[in-house]
Amino acid sequence: MKLIDCFMYFDEDLVLDIRLHTLAKEVDKFVIAEATRNHAGEKKNLNFKIENFVKFKDKIEYLVI
Repeated sequence: MKLIDCFMYFDEDLVLDIRLHTLAKEVDKFVIAEATRNHAGEKKNLNFKIENFVKFKDKIEYLVI
């Protein structure tokens, strides 16, 4: 059985770093979803940068919604 952790991302690098370090031994894959629009429907820039989390790049799948 595989364990997948999926969550929405905005710009919370500190929270993401804690999450990755805490769950890395338990989770097989992290699915990070980031939207091109905010909750009000307005366009927004993408903030996630895989180079900030190189240690986990093999476990991260990044989805742009």
